[in-house]
Amino acid sequence: MRQSRKFSTRSPQSFSINVLTEVASSLLVRVKRSFYLVKKSSFLRVLLTRLAPFRNQKGISILAPMVLSLIFSLGVLYTYKAIRINQLIRERKQVYLCLKESEFMKRRYLEKMGSLNKLIHAAFLSRAIPPLSPYAKKVGEAAQYIQQLVHISELKNAMTLKNCNSLYSLNYLRTLPYKTKFARLVRRLDGTTALKKKKWKEYLWSSNKNIILQSSLKVPSRFSTEPTVKRKEFSREALQNLKEFYGQAFSFSY
Repeated sequence: MRQSRKFSTRSPQSFSINVLTEVASSLLVRVKRSFYLVKKSSFLRVLLTRLAPFRNQKGISILAPMVLSLIFSLGVLYTYKAIRINQLIRERKQVYLCLKESEFMKRRYLEKMGSLNKLIHAAFLSRAIPPLSPYAKKVGEAAQYIQQLVHISELKNAMTLKNCNSLYSLNYLRTLPYKTKFARLVRRLDGTTALKKKKWKEYLWSSNKNIILQSSLKVPSRFSTEPTVKRKEFSREALQNLKEFYGQAFSFSY
């Protein structure tokens, strides 16, 4: 059987146009590639020129050790900063635990002392009433005895603060607002305990003295049972800046 052959029905003019189009597209691709190679080679030439100072006599690049040393330095700096932040967090926790424990104890102490002062003063005024005079005297003496026991107990408890160091315990005792003479309360004419100060400041610092708390306390009278407290937090860097700014006029002791 004869095989039928299919002949192209395209004209020679259209065939030549297609050939020219393919040749032009291939030439355009080659031109673009050559331009890209030229551009790439120029970029590499500029890059090598810029990196020339970072090569030694043997042509070995010294940029890599510099980058590695920079990365190592940044890692060391970040590690030191993380350790420093962790240390400050632990010190702040320790300071505020001590503050919570000592303030609770001091508020309870001032509440008892103020309430007993009110009772002592009331018993003193009741002596002016003849039927109540004998009983008022006994009540006043008993209240004074209990008040002295409360003060002695406070001196003992101050040395057993769990979250505070011994230096703060001594400072805690020194800042108690009532007048004493050899651990004995000094009393007024009516038998109440006398105040040696109505305003005072207390300082609480962490183990490395990086965090410092300043508490400003105020007791209006000897009958007060609730002190007014204002607090400020300082860091060692902040105190150093204040000292440099104010010079000798700035003083801060703890």
